[in-house]
Amino acid sequence: MHCELLAYSRRADTMVTMALHELHPFTAGEIASVPEEAGVYVLFQVENPLHVGSAANLRRHLKSEKRRLLKATHFAIETGYESESKAAKRVEKVKKELSRVRVEWFAGPGR
Repeated sequence: MHCELLAYSRRADTMVTMALHELHPFTAGEIASVPEEAGVYVLFQVENPLHVGSAANLRRHLKSEKRRLLKATHFAIETGYESESKAAKRVEKVKKELSRVRVEWFAGPGR
């Protein structure tokens, strides 16, 4: 699967393209390198999307999701959202773009 899900992030008055198709292993080491800022994330099992969400602190939230969604193997992030409502709109757009996003319970504990 190769999705061209691109967003634009405003940083220091320049537009920076950040791609949600850049998958990172869902490991403690990779999560430790995630910025402690707001953003949108997608969790994957191999290359299949499991969950799309947003968080005020991506690193903290991904640590929590690592304990909750045990079948997730990879993640992708976008940062630079000016407000929670803009991040929420992006989440809805990504969910539509990834029509194969599975419901959360698929990868939840005890499933």
